[in-house]
Amino acid sequence: MLKRLTWMSLVLLLITLIYWPIAANVGEDISRIDDEHDFKHSASFVIGKNEFAWIVDCRHILIWHANVAVDDVLPLIGKHALVDVLFHQLKWTREPVTTRLFLMTGVTRLDATSLSGSPVTTRIFHMRIFVLAGVLTVVPIVAGMRIGYRQSRRQWRRSRVRRVRRARVQMFLCGCGFDLRHSHARCPECGRAIRWVPVNVPTLRRADFRDSNV
Repeated sequence: MLKRLTWMSLVLLLITLIYWPIAANVGEDISRIDDEHDFKHSASFVIGKNEFAWIVDCRHILIWHANVAVDDVLPLIGKHALVDVLFHQLKWTREPVTTRLFLMTGVTRLDATSLSGSPVTTRIFHMRIFVLAGVLTVVPIVAGMRIGYRQSRRQWRRSRVRRVRRARVQMFLCGCGFDLRHSHARCPECGRAIRWVPVNVPTLRRADFRDSNV
């Protein structure tokens, strides 16, 4: 699940980074919305009594949503631009209400009526492009940290196994370096008494214990 989410985030991040300079050169600024500035949409579709559209802005990701009581009113965006719809196709019944979610992201609600008198409720979701890019980088960063943690844990386990194996090998060596796994009482090389019992020796004589404790 995390792997699929990571790849999806990377693809969306790549699309966002490609879209960012294009929108900066082509789009308008939503803060200067008036009759003189025209906002073009890149895609729009109607589902039942709801209309969704993608508005090109130089700094924001803008999504247009319109809900009407009569299907015949839609599409509002259609062949028109955002400014044309807001100032010429609709009549506002109350002041716009903006709800801030976090940083420079929020939803602006516009209550209006169409030219035929049907009530229309529109919402414009806006998010700064760099905020979207930052959100999309969270999942890849978490996945990378998780992979790094697993790799470091594997390396730690491997180093621990190597230390244990090295300690086991050294445990059967005398101070002079002779292998004592097949010796009993004393080191055949230097004659030093063995103070431990090798594990792989099945039987030992009592004399060996007496000699080892001397």
